[in-house]
Amino acid sequence: MEGPPLWMRIYFAAVGWGNQLGHAEFSEGELAKVLGQSGNKYASQNVYRAVQTAVRYGLVQDGSGVRCLILPGHHFQQGMGATVCRWHGAKLWP
Repeated sequence: MEGPPLWMRIYFAAVGWGNQLGHAEFSEGELAKVLGQSGNKYASQNVYRAVQTAVRYGLVQDGSGVRCLILPGHHFQQGMGATVCRWHGAKLWP
């Protein structure tokens, strides 16, 4: 069994790694590993296209990329995790 499509796994990664801002940050190549694409020679293209598809479906916000996925505000619960996003420079103000 192949499992969910890559664009859906993008959403799962965003939810699983998201912080209080709804940003899920990844180091270079980390998202491909999380998605099981690290051994694929087309990994970067596949992951990039999957992020763009997830954006089109409204699962992650525009501005998302392979280094940081941004969840729409109604898709996450604020309360645990980091309150900053190093990649986008966003901060959660008290």
